[in-house]
Amino acid sequence: MTQTPSSTAVATDADCDGKITIDEVGWYREDSGMKTNAVCQKKTNSLGLCDMSGNVSEWVWDSFSWSVGTEDSEATTQRPYRVLRGGGWGIEATKVVELIPLWQDAKMPNIGFRLVRNSD
Repeated sequence: MTQTPSSTAVATDADCDGKITIDEVGWYREDSGMKTNAVCQKKTNSLGLCDMSGNVSEWVWDSFSWSVGTEDSEATTQRPYRVLRGGGWGIEATKVVELIPLWQDAKMPNIGFRLVRNSD
């Protein structure tokens, strides 16, 4: 992702081919009105999914260790930090695709979750 102004920031996590800008697919600090917006008001990504970047950050299963400085998909109770992804309406456009480590019991108005399941 580039560190250029918001209108040219590439939404690499939102769009697998990296050709869609964050302005096209996500709500972030500069365009959100500092609130959660209705879903699917912007373009879908190349997989046909909407709101994968911006609007609200989403909890994922991964845990985070500050001592190692990396995420771990094998979450354990020894690591009290969980990972947020996708950015949110209070995040700068250039930081929407970064992971955010946060206490696992944190509650904020710009954090949500996405329900997923196997297609089987």
